[in-house]
Amino acid sequence: MRPKFLIIIGIILSGLAIGGILRAMTKRAPGAEVALSKPSILDAKATLADRQLQAAHTTIERAPADPRGYNQLCVALMKKARETGDFSFNAKAETALKRSFELSASAENYDAIKLQAALLLTYHRFGEALEVARRAQDMRPQDPMNYGAITDALVELGDYQAATEAAQTMMDLRPDTASY
Repeated sequence: MRPKFLIIIGIILSGLAIGGILRAMTKRAPGAEVALSKPSILDAKATLADRQLQAAHTTIERAPADPRGYNQLCVALMKKARETGDFSFNAKAETALKRSFELSASAENYDAIKLQAALLLTYHRFGEALEVARRAQDMRPQDPMNYGAITDALVELGDYQAATEAAQTMMDLRPDTASY
């Protein structure tokens, strides 16, 4: 009786495994179904990034000359890239960021400068990211996010002592889980 039971269990498990493989093969690549044009907030499958994309598009429609909408779009696209593993979203984020700088290249567009450092880090352009993050730090030395970007860049560049100091400054400014 025991060998028959094991054979039946084996057949069932094999069927489930084959079904899972077939389902995975027919499933679209992550992010393939995402249309950047405006995902519906009401869509049950909408992710946080999808909702942020929707909000950014709405902001841009309402105020197309305001760089904040493009900064918001940049954040959502970078998040979408992390969510899906489709890093072509980072190129779209870069386009949104360029538009933001076209609308306001001044220090008033501080968020775009911080985003530029983050985007450069995603492209592994650590030296450039460090320069931009330090520029943002000079503008707002109390913003812990600048020290996070500086820490990331310094670690990747191998300057661990300076990275440790930047990380400690970030923790001193914002001693909570967001700084981790």
